[in-house]
Amino acid sequence: MEVLRKRMSLRRLPQLFDKILDQSIVSIQTMLSRPILNKDRCASMASRCSKTITQYKFDMMAMTIPIAQDTARDHTQLADDAKNKLRLLDGCLDDHRMQLVESREKEGFPSLKRILYELQSKKIPRKLGIRARRERKVVRSIIKILRQRPDITVRRTDKSKVFYVASLLKKGAINHEQHKNMSPKTDALELAHLHFIPKPHKPDTPLRPIVAAIHAPATEVSKFLNDLLAPVFLRVARKATFINGIDLVRALEKYVTDGQLKPTTLFITFDVENLYTMIPRQGALEALMQFLERHLRNKKIGILRIDDIMRMARLVLDTNIFAYENKYYRQIRGGAMGSAFTQTLANIYMLDWEQKLIQDQEADKEIYGRYIDDVFMTTNSTFDQVKEKLENAHRKDPNIRISYSIQSTIDFLDVTVSNDNGQLKTTIFHKPAAEPYILPYTSDHPRHVYHNIPYAALLRAGRICSNVEDFDIERIRIDLSLLLNEYPPSFVSKHFHRFFQLNQAMPVLERLDSEVYHEIHQNLLHTPTRKEKQLEETTEDLDALPEMLQKKKPWDSNVMYAKYNFESGPRLAFQSEFRTWWKQHFGHAGSSVEHVQLKFAVKTNHTLEDILVHKKPPRHMLKRKPNTTEQRTANQDNPLTRKLKTT
Repeated sequence: MEVLRKRMSLRRLPQLFDKILDQSIVSIQTMLSRPILNKDRCASMASRCSKTITQYKFDMMAMTIPIAQDTARDHTQLADDAKNKLRLLDGCLDDHRMQLVESREKEGFPSLKRILYELQSKKIPRKLGIRARRERKVVRSIIKILRQRPDITVRRTDKSKVFYVASLLKKGAINHEQHKNMSPKTDALELAHLHFIPKPHKPDTPLRPIVAAIHAPATEVSKFLNDLLAPVFLRVARKATFINGIDLVRALEKYVTDGQLKPTTLFITFDVENLYTMIPRQGALEALMQFLERHLRNKKIGILRIDDIMRMARLVLDTNIFAYENKYYRQIRGGAMGSAFTQTLANIYMLDWEQKLIQDQEADKEIYGRYIDDVFMTTNSTFDQVKEKLENAHRKDPNIRISYSIQSTIDFLDVTVSNDNGQLKTTIFHKPAAEPYILPYTSDHPRHVYHNIPYAALLRAGRICSNVEDFDIERIRIDLSLLLNEYPPSFVSKHFHRFFQLNQAMPVLERLDSEVYHEIHQNLLHTPTRKEKQLEETTEDLDALPEMLQKKKPWDSNVMYAKYNFESGPRLAFQSEFRTWWKQHFGHAGSSVEHVQLKFAVKTNHTLEDILVHKKPPRHMLKRKPNTTEQRTANQDNPLTRKLKTT
């Protein structure tokens, strides 16, 4: 079995296995090579064929490994039984500065300079150098091809009117520091631009429009409104909102405990089409006004009145201006995909639309939950009754169009939910087009990043999978995915054992103990995730200002952060070298900064996406042009201009 896993990590399957598969697609390759076929269609079919073969190999290996493991478990169990029989027989810094007094402290920074120079100038290992040259050659060849092929688009796959802020400052609703945080930075100001992200998991690969507005004039106001209103919405609609797939599994298991799951129970999902871009501007603002009047304490949040919030909301919607293909556009319907406030506004608009469905589900003791534009429901009504209810909802608002599915086994978020003759079964859902990709082990990232990946994947599986057999299948899938992404088998085994040991679940790994797994599943499922803890904190005090407007915490003089760019090779030793240097020159016993804790802030290098994906229009289309007065002032301040005038 370990030999098989090693083959997976090296991507060398048994020759007989590869030979059978290669022979099975000879006829397909022959047909695809015929010149009569359209080139684009031929390339698409060849890609589908390649993915199908890859997935088939993956599935076959996923079947082979559990069979081998089950055989090993049976032999282990026989050995344990024999041993038990034998045993039975046998048993009948204050101001953030310091003075350099001692000689070793004075020598500290020259010493650090030497360390950095040595790490930077030291020759990298031969293997790493070969790999770097090979990857550079590949990237340059890809860039060359892309320049010659304007028909190829590279994208990462999916899934200045600010004057009102000044009036809030004059009214005392915000202070000068808060005003500064909300105002756009004029030197970094940029117009938004439109680009598209392909969705390869859907038929015909549709595109998702994204308005990139990170430096747009109203971006900070949009973030402010989102931080202000999202906690209010979540508090109001928490019972009808799913935060993630784990939230769904909790609701379903409670549904079973309450005795609501019957052999005839059906599951419903529906998707709201183009929610962000289809909500009407005026209708959304009216829904926002009604929501604020109904749910705000004293008709304000903190010292911000409803009128202040509404004027800022109009400002964000009115300044959705972006560049696309050398032209400028203003969005007049819906909100920008990429604006923080758009999601909250869409949620509030949907809340009014879904009230009838929520009330009907609560009356029947059924589940209703929404995650942005995806909805999950349970029902014990007949198929025709459910269909009629959904058709009525579809006709309620011409701006909201839904497409629904009613089945006993259904996929929602990352969970597959099944009603197996009155027995609930939940497993992790994998999209058909999804490939077994995990951050490659050879990628240039700090080591602790890789240590967390196996544990986090098993933690997710333990929370979602309802029985031990499905959990074991998912464990094998994670194992294969890690091996295919060049994680060493010993590394994978070590961190898998770490998960089972920390959660006291070794019987699950050794003999698939269903009772132990059920207990672990319940413990993991009902332990709040980090995101859930953060959301709970934000909804506790709704009168508090958003984080971006809160006063910054004072700098902790007991912690020092060392920032550096992470790289494989000689720089891997930077942290240990820096710690040694710090202890030798400053952090030694008796020093005034002996108590200071050292932490490292790591920045990674550019990715292939940074190099290959170019989404932004030309710089001159996005940057703010100075007016005549500003240009004249800039010229007067320019020494070269003054010199020319004098001449």
